[in-house]
Order: sequence, then structure tokens, then C-alpha cells
Amino acid sequence: MSNTYFINEKSICKYDSGNKSKSDFHSVTIRFKIGLGGIDDSEIKLVEDQAKKDFENGLIIAYTIGIEGEGEERHIHLSMVLVKKTESHVTQNRYEQLIDEERLDFTEYSRDTKDGPKQIKSCVTVKVTQPSKKVRENIRAFTWLSYPLKQMAKEFNDIAAFKSDYTDEHFAATFEEFPEKPFMSVGLFDQEGSESISKDEFLNSIFTTWQKKVNDKSGKKQSLSLGSDILAEQVRVFLKDHNIDMEWHVEGDDEATAKNQAAILTKMVLNKLGKTRYVLSKTFFAGSKNGANIYRNLVLKKPADDKTSVQYETALYGAIESHLLSIYNVNISTNDTSQENQKLKDKIEKLEKKFSDLKSKSRAASAKLESKIQQHVLRYETLKASTIGKGVKELLKMQREADEYKAMMERQGFDTVMDMNAITSTNIQKVKAMDFEFVHSDRDESHSQNSGTKRCLDENEEVHSKKRQKIDNSNSDDSNDSNHSQ
Repeated sequence: MSNTYFINEKSICKYDSGNKSKSDFHSVTIRFKIGLGGIDDSEIKLVEDQAKKDFENGLIIAYTIGIEGEGEERHIHLSMVLVKKTESHVTQNRYEQLIDEERLDFTEYSRDTKDGPKQIKSCVTVKVTQPSKKVRENIRAFTWLSYPLKQMAKEFNDIAAFKSDYTDEHFAATFEEFPEKPFMSVGLFDQEGSESISKDEFLNSIFTTWQKKVNDKSGKKQSLSLGSDILAEQVRVFLKDHNIDMEWHVEGDDEATAKNQAAILTKMVLNKLGKTRYVLSKTFFAGSKNGANIYRNLVLKKPADDKTSVQYETALYGAIESHLLSIYNVNISTNDTSQENQKLKDKIEKLEKKFSDLKSKSRAASAKLESKIQQHVLRYETLKASTIGKGVKELLKMQREADEYKAMMERQGFDTVMDMNAITSTNIQKVKAMDFEFVHSDRDESHSQNSGTKRCLDENEEVHSKKRQKIDNSNSDDSNDSNHSQ
């Protein structure tokens, strides 16, 4: 691809105001006059190759192609978003020349100009269009590009089912890639990071474009009214066209009849297949308590064509069923639907209570855990401060004892420098060991430190005892020498 332009679900039409239409949204339709045959595969290939060439040469940002109809009705749609705003005749010339002139059909008309009337010859086989003035201001690129692909949604009754059927085959880059799929798209999802969002929005556009096309063809929607004598015939045609095997009236069973009729009427209102669409008349719920409000409530809950709503579908069936059961004088309070609804309501209440209890227990457990953590932190800091303080006191005490022994040994005439250094060094190492054990022990810190201090004192006492023994032995030897001399 030679261009660096991108589109997404927010891209809208760019156009110039004036007498001549000039925008970046163009559409090409090639449909042959009856008698000339529909478009053939070789002509489709020429259109495909020209669109690909325009894309690679940087004239087009994105395009879609769709083939519709069979036999004489077979035709092609090409929609494109151009890089620059362009007049229709520029695109017309590129695609009109692809078709053999003998297969082209023209019409002539007169146009007033400043030089007087002028005869205009216009090709009707190849037709290029742009968005009309009333829609071009807000029309989005996805809406414009969805038109050639609209029949992708033809066999789907709701948008959710349509999306679930989506595969990459729906967006083939060439007809050769998936020949059984008469749809093609190029350049739509090239912007990195937005592919999933763009595809979802584009599928919405395809579905709503198809629904609009059907509605435009079918004209006014058929109204379903319980007071109309053609209701049974409307139902018969619908059931036949959609191959639905259900009884409209169950002989001798009013409750079954009401439920069947509610199900059929709900299907008719929700139907988006075929050319006929149905709506409930504004007086459908006449005779019911708050009938007008029931109708307005359903209207407000009804989703747009590109959305589905389980809540709306449930409410629609429930309202119709309840109204029909009332008409047939069936005891509504004892019917299965009411019982099922009550069961569901009870289950929801139990689940909500269970969730609330779990939430409360979770908060209580969290608070308890936080309290324990704070207690352990406080205990740790207290023990640390206490033990270090005890270690310092013990060190000072041992230093004082060492000083006393040093003074005593000096009085006896011994060399005390190395001995006292050893004693002092030993004491310091013992105190350090006490602090090391405190930091790394996960058990009883207080017991560990007291044991370390006791061992230090015991070893220090042993050193002092040996020194005293040495002094006593020395004094004994001196006494014996003195006695011997005498």
C-alpha cells in the first residue's frame, strides 16, 4: 500500500459546498439493461483490478465490493473512500472505460448553461454517486462502505447472531481468496490497535444498512392489532414464510392458546428476516390496566437495529402473554409463568443476600488481618529497642569489669595490653552476635537475646577466672621462693 491514510468508526465525509458535488465518498454501481445479461466474471475482475490499482497508487484509502443478484439481475457495487475530495466524473471515467461500449447504455437530456441549452449524454450502466446534501454532513465512512456488503446480514434475524457468525472470510481482500463469498473489503482495519473495535462497529453498520434497505423496499410496517379481522391471515402468512410449526389456536385450551399466540406475536415483532416487518398497534393493550403505559414502556425498551436486548424481548413476551391470558380469563396468579417468575425472584434474592454476607465477611477478615499485622510490627519494634538497649548495658558492664581487672593486673606487674584487647574484642563480638540473632530469629526473640547475653557473661567470667588463677599461682610461687630463701 502506497498511502498512509487510515479510517475508523469515527471517520466522516469530507466535502466542498457548491453547485458541483465534490467529496471523498464515491460509489460505483454497474448494472446492465435487461437483454444485455448481467455482469460477467471477466467484468467483475476488471473492476476488482481497477480498485486494487487505485488503492496501491494512493487514490483510495479503503474500498468494498459486493456482487448481488443472478442472471439478468446480476450487478456489482463498489464503495470507496478517496484520499482527496473529487468530482464524480473523475471516478466515472476510470470505471466506465472498463466495460465494452456495446454493453453500455446511455441517456440524453438537456441542461441549461450560460451559453444556452446543452445536450448531455450520460451513462446509466456505470453510475457514480456521492452522499446527498442532506446526509453528507454526518455520514460515516463505515456506513458508506457497508452498502456493497449489506446482504451479508440477509439471513440473520438479530445483530448478535450475525456477529457470532462472522469470520475473516467476510472480509476477503480478493474474490479468489474465498470465491463462494461475493464480498470484498480492503483498507478498513489497517490502523494498529483498533481492529477489534472497528470490526465490531463495521458489522453494526452492515446489519443496519440491510435493515434500512429492506424497510425502504417494503414501505410501511404492518400493524398487529387484536381488534383487526386480518390478524389471523397475517399470522398464517408469517408462519408459512418462516417455516414455523405452531398452532395459532389450541382447541379447548385457552391457556395454551394464549401462550402460543403470545409466542407467535413476539416472533413477528422481533423478526428481521424477509421483506415484511411487524409492529404492535398503539391500541394493542387496550382494555388492560395501564395499557397505554405498557405500550410506552415497551417502546422505550426497544433497542435500535444494531443492538439486541434480552430485557426487551422478555418484557415484550410477558406483556403480550399477560394481556392475552386476561382476555381469555385465565387465572394469571396460578399460571406457570408467574410461578417461574417468582422462583427466579426468590433465587435472585438469595444470591443477593449471599453476596452481601460474603462481602461483610471479607471486610471483617480484612480488618482482623490488618490488626494482627499492626500488633506484630509493634511487637517487633519493642523487642528490637529493648534488646539493643540491654546489649549496650551489658557491654558497659563488661567494660567496667575489664577495666577493674586491668588495674588489678597492672598492680601485679603483668603486661595487660594484649590480654585486655582480647577480652574487650571478645565482649564486643558477643554483643554483636546477640543483635544478629535477634534480627534473624523467627521464634522467641526475647529468649534468644537473653540466652546470648548469658553465654557472653559466662564466657567472660571464664576468662576472668583463668586470669585470677594465673595471679594466684604467681603469688604462691613468689611465697615459696621467699620461704626457701629464708
